[in-house]
Amino acid sequence: MQPKFLLGMALSMALQTVWSQTKPLSDTSLLAPTSLKEVVVSSQKFSEKYQRIAQQVDQIRSKNLLQLQPNVADVLTQSGKLFVQKSQQGGGSPVIRGFEASRILLMVDGIRLNNAIYRAGHLQNVITIDNMVLDRLEILYGPSSTLYGSDALGGVVSMFTTDPKLSQSGKTEWHGAATLRYTSAIDEQRGNVQLHFSGKKWASFSSVTVGSFGDAIQGKNRRDAYPQFGRKDFLVQRVGNTDVVVPNPNPDQQVSSAFKQTDITQKILFQPNAKIKHLLNMQLSTSSDIPRYDRLTEKTSGLPAFAEWYYGPQERRLFAYQFSAKEQLGFFQDIKA
Repeated sequence: MQPKFLLGMALSMALQTVWSQTKPLSDTSLLAPTSLKEVVVSSQKFSEKYQRIAQQVDQIRSKNLLQLQPNVADVLTQSGKLFVQKSQQGGGSPVIRGFEASRILLMVDGIRLNNAIYRAGHLQNVITIDNMVLDRLEILYGPSSTLYGSDALGGVVSMFTTDPKLSQSGKTEWHGAATLRYTSAIDEQRGNVQLHFSGKKWASFSSVTVGSFGDAIQGKNRRDAYPQFGRKDFLVQRVGNTDVVVPNPNPDQQVSSAFKQTDITQKILFQPNAKIKHLLNMQLSTSSDIPRYDRLTEKTSGLPAFAEWYYGPQERRLFAYQFSAKEQLGFFQDIKA
């Protein structure tokens, strides 16, 4: 009985083996695509898989959210990831768990925008980053002093702009894009032109954004307890050598909140092989005077407290060279400088 049982088991296994060998292979192109795991750079300064990070990190990668807002401050506001303080249209100070300004660190492409000696009040540096060229945003919550120093006591807002990409076909490729935007509520008129060059070892990304933002128009719906909140029923005009107060024909229009801004980005990539990368990063952002609208609404003894109050003109320049190497032999396997 036992030999027959063993013989039956052997035949059964043989038949299964033959059947598995003759089963036709499926077309892998018809399979559902597999999503790669998110990679976070900010938390360790080297690329790391999202699920391996102990610290809380949020990413913003939606192109609609990143590029369809007037500036980076509005991107952060609309994301719902953190609170942004705004005193005027041309501003926006991120707040992470109650910390802001010199207690949090703002970074662009791995380079800090502020440090611990910056003012402790509201800081508007994020609007100098062109959101039309943003690739992603990463927000680190909680102390990050071990990696970034005491500037990151409350957390880090790390912004990454678009990088040049090498040609996948091995041929030289040129791509261009142009965008025009208009927003009625803030009279935003903005244009962006981008040029991509992709070669076998060289690549380039160029972008120019010119924007004009008019006087913002606020909503008319207010709480019954504050029916005049935000309304400005007066204007201050200069007549001769005297400041004169005149009525504002539209109290819901925030007169003296307009400003202009120009952003230029140029990146050049040289990658001789898959493990070595050289990146030249140049950015320029300039703005006109940016009025402090909340100050211009204040009154003292029934008269305007200020005729003028503005920041600027503001200018941000960035020139950086970045070298990275991975899978190296010796004491250091990955290098970034």
